Amino acid sequence: MPSFTDAIVVAVLVTCAALAWNRSKASAGAPLPPGPPRHWLLGNLKDFPRSKIWLRLSEWADQYGPVMSLSLPGGKTIVVLQTLEAMNDLLDKRGALYSDRPETVMANELMGFSSTVTLKQDGPVLRRYRKLCRMALGTSAAERYEPVQQDAVTRFVNTMVETHTRRPHGDAEFLAQIRLAAIRSIMGIVYGIQVDDASHEHVKNAEASIAFFAKALQPGRYLVDIIHILKYVPAWFPFAGFQREAREAREVRERQAELPFRHVVEEMATGRAPPSFVSLLLSDMSDTSSPDAEQYEPEDIKQVARSMYNAGVDTTNSTLCSFVAAMLMHPNVQTLAQAEVDGFYGGPRKSQFATPADRAHLPYVNAVINETLRWQPAVALGIPHRIVTTQDDVYKGYLIPRGSTIIPNIWNVSRTGPDKDTLNDFDPARYLDDSRRPLDPSYVFGFGRRVCVGQLVAENFIFMMVVAILSSFTVLPALDADGEVVTTTVEWTGAMANTPIEFRCRLVPRT
Repeated sequence: MPSFTDAIVVAVLVTCAALAWNRSKASAGAPLPPGPPRHWLLGNLKDFPRSKIWLRLSEWADQYGPVMSLSLPGGKTIVVLQTLEAMNDLLDKRGALYSDRPETVMANELMGFSSTVTLKQDGPVLRRYRKLCRMALGTSAAERYEPVQQDAVTRFVNTMVETHTRRPHGDAEFLAQIRLAAIRSIMGIVYGIQVDDASHEHVKNAEASIAFFAKALQPGRYLVDIIHILKYVPAWFPFAGFQREAREAREVRERQAELPFRHVVEEMATGRAPPSFVSLLLSDMSDTSSPDAEQYEPEDIKQVARSMYNAGVDTTNSTLCSFVAAMLMHPNVQTLAQAEVDGFYGGPRKSQFATPADRAHLPYVNAVINETLRWQPAVALGIPHRIVTTQDDVYKGYLIPRGSTIIPNIWNVSRTGPDKDTLNDFDPARYLDDSRRPLDPSYVFGFGRRVCVGQLVAENFIFMMVVAILSSFTVLPALDADGEVVTTTVEWTGAMANTPIEFRCRLVPRT
């Protein structure tokens, strides 16, 4: 009977053969895009840092140009797109070829995240999912969610006023409260569920699911994503902790999808369900006169609802936390933004009922939001695409082999534009000067058939939160026990969601 060691040896031999085949395929026609030297077996695996991969890729952009390639064990090719032009050319204009997602063993097969909108392969099911998203999150639907979003904003403001009264020297509590505000908004929109705190059962399941999802997408974290045969190792086997982790992720993922969905169904049966994404779509399905009644299954709605939470909370939270960090680090920007808000609403703490329609009257606040999206993009390395497995492509004379993983380096695009030497600085005024204006930061929401369908809803909530913070508080450095200012240096994580690492400050209520 073959041993486990024999299986590993076979896997290595297959890897070598695949590498050789991949090279011959590339040399048969157009060359692969340029890239750093590859190890004969490991490819460029050892070139990847453990965090902030986007910084290394951006360094390579200067050396290898707008399109570069890397290789991984098993003959896998990664093509990195470093410019917005390349991203638009391939992911938008050739979207029919580039709308798939890479299939990772841990995330897709073992943890079961292949059913999410984010990782679903292109095809009829994904098209159904995205149509559901457009129906519930498009321009015509976004207004109906404004009361839910406003409630989350108001509760955040009230909580932070109380927090300052109890702890006037400042702490990191605002970070948890920003995330809770994003959670309240999403849970209200998707399920019509009121959330008091993060200990809510549905929130705990969803947050655990997000954590598993983020870990599973970290390149190189799990050996099974490199040596696929390991997926057959039983959970009881020594060093098979990844199998036990995958089982726990599947259980959490199922609870996240099932329990809040079941809650809405039960509330609808008693006539008590408030309007929400799930309740409105279920009502539409039960209406035999609706043209959409027979196009969807309850399972479609369940999976899309879960995906909306996973996609919405992390990115919104990251952007808002980065905004607070920017106000702490750049008090002059905060003063200018507060003056614009006060001038429009009539003074401090007068913007309790700000709506997205007000954006047209607040150009500097819009510039602050755009600069936050650009300066610290919530997803600094775009979620990978995959070219179809049935067809090669050629771009600018370079071969893009079928099945290759395509990574849009959002960070490098955010550092492209006039005044290149200043693009690491936070300066909203650049958006108000045509000679200095960088690229529109809408690229942070994705491309082509994978663009974030909930972009408008997310932008609305970010605007409402930013205006509320500017109107209600002044962000100031924390104080120590003697009342002296604490010097704060803010750093960002290197994870999938580019979020500030915990830092302290004061949100001092304005009068």
